[in-house]
Amino acid sequence: MCVTYVKDVCVLLLLKGWRWKDADISQTDMDHIIRIHNANNELAWREVLKWEALHARYCADYIL
Repeated sequence: MCVTYVKDVCVLLLLKGWRWKDADISQTDMDHIIRIHNANNELAWREVLKWEALHARYCADYIL
């Protein structure tokens, strides 16, 4: 399943006021949520590194 799709669905659910109840999340669910979160972080950092590489000549003093 596409990580972007999962993220978009989660955002929409939260915007509608949906909240997890204690019994709603199993350990397996949480493992999947963490894997999706970590995948999103990795993709975001790759984008940051690409941006830094593209602008390194002009912004040599700035890094994230």
